Amino acid sequence: MEFREAEPGDGGEIRSVAHASLHASYDDILGDDTVERAFENWYDPDDLASDIESEELAFVVAENGDDVVGFAHVHVRDDQHEGRIQWLHVHPDHRGRGVGSHLLEHTLDVLHARGVEHVSGEVLADNVTGNEFYRDHGFSLRDQYTVQVGGRYVAENVYDDSDVEGADLEPVETPEGTMYVDRTDAHRGKVAPWYPVYRSEDGTRRYGWFCGACESVDNAMDAMGRVECNGCENARKPTRWDAAYL
Repeated sequence: MEFREAEPGDGGEIRSVAHASLHASYDDILGDDTVERAFENWYDPDDLASDIESEELAFVVAENGDDVVGFAHVHVRDDQHEGRIQWLHVHPDHRGRGVGSHLLEHTLDVLHARGVEHVSGEVLADNVTGNEFYRDHGFSLRDQYTVQVGGRYVAENVYDDSDVEGADLEPVETPEGTMYVDRTDAHRGKVAPWYPVYRSEDGTRRYGWFCGACESVDNAMDAMGRVECNGCENARKPTRWDAAYL
């Protein structure tokens, strides 16, 4: 088994692995139709080649002979020295052989070589195997979000490779009073990252989103999950299970 960073020409095989893996892992949880729509949006062939070459993303593949049998799909947040594993897929025919563990190990090596100091991963709470995978590899549950998928709400867990419990929230003054920003949890934006913002210093009272471009909490979220800043052109790009994709 060989592990390497992906090349644009790997797009077809990456799509094939993602399709089989997503349906094997999530059909029972979300239904075939929802998974298929999600797959077509996340791994659109017209976008995948440029995604593979993007500095914001890292794709690491597991190759058995001439065939790609697994891959990791990571959002690299250079400003935070963080990499978030959005997906780690292994083709169902190759599961149970340690491919996922070796793929994770190699992915961490690639990220550390790029200067990433901190790695997190996302997985739906109902995906028992996925949650066990992160726990078995020393990741700790850091946070949980509720997302709307296929017309219903589901929980998504965020696992962290750090031993630190919780994040130091940064106080910021806003027209709404003092807010507290979690700059360790950046989300991709059109112009600059978006960060969760809270009314309470301990992070128990979520307010919404903080725009990293104009340092504002003045923004709006539509019914499809898109966030747009009212003070600049920044917008939050939907990721993973956001309703905007489904």
